[in-house]
Amino acid sequence: MNTRVTLEDVRRLTLFCEVEDRDLAMIAHGLERESFAGGDFIFRQGEPADSAIFIANGEAEILTRLPGGGEVVVARVGADAMIGETSLLEEGMRTASVRCAGPVTGFRMDRRFFRASVAQHDIAAFCILRQIMRVMADRLRNLNIQIVEHAASSLSRPPESITLAPRARELEQPMSFDFRAFLPILPFFQELRETDIDDLVKLARIFTLPRGITLFEEGDDSDSLFIVVRGALTMCCVDGGHHYPLEIAGPGKVCGADDVIAERPRARGCHSSSETTLLEVAAADFRALEADRSWLSFRFQAALCDTQLESLARANRRLSHEITHTAMKEHRSIASLVAPKTASSGP
Repeated sequence: MNTRVTLEDVRRLTLFCEVEDRDLAMIAHGLERESFAGGDFIFRQGEPADSAIFIANGEAEILTRLPGGGEVVVARVGADAMIGETSLLEEGMRTASVRCAGPVTGFRMDRRFFRASVAQHDIAAFCILRQIMRVMADRLRNLNIQIVEHAASSLSRPPESITLAPRARELEQPMSFDFRAFLPILPFFQELRETDIDDLVKLARIFTLPRGITLFEEGDDSDSLFIVVRGALTMCCVDGGHHYPLEIAGPGKVCGADDVIAERPRARGCHSSSETTLLEVAAADFRALEADRSWLSFRFQAALCDTQLESLARANRRLSHEITHTAMKEHRSIASLVAPKTASSGP
């Protein structure tokens, strides 16, 4: 089989629709054609991860292992999808398996080529990075939907409702400490240079919220993302008027970025679970930074990808737990129905 990838092959991928032919030719040079039959595994969970694949034709299922054994399909992807994208960012093991639902063709890119493209500030690398963020944002949204569905069905009663105050400017408090000196030790900022941090702070707004304040609700416009400097935020979904907590974000973590990245209304709600100091980056400023082919742009987006990776890992573990818990509950329910009744003793 001819594994050479042509300029026309790459031009068909919508991911690169904004890329000029000169840069497309460079991308084609770094790709290798792949073909799979239905039922083949493209990746297996636990294998070393060193490449990603852009699907040209066909459909595949993303599966994750359950704690008690077996696997469950958590997503399905088709043409123009990118799979194994996190391996371009960091070394590690595959966190999920990918199985072909039918014949699949695609193009493989290894981590070394991607890193070389980043080092040369190739526009293709920034297109891929933006796509990675969007893919992870969509997967996190889908995982959280499934988590809430399983959590709601497995609970004997829903969690108690909580009373939250709406966010308002008059509730925001002035700074009480030197937050700038504190930033370099936080996880989000550790890969950024001091000048990068200064430039980012110039874009952001800093404020403190008391405990129990709604930062945003499901369905709100995604007009900002927030970096936690001190305190904690709780991300949650609302179902039937009840709040299902999904994730706690402490210092150095980011909230609200997924919906800003995907340019959609808020998929989850968020409130302050303690007095919390936040850096707020407006969506418009994020867009400008995202389009800037600078080292600050790349490092900032890479830092966002790191937080998304952590959120995806936690969501995968939580979903596996909820699915297992639901299955065990159903098994106990069925067993109680079919178990023979104990005969009462006669006189």
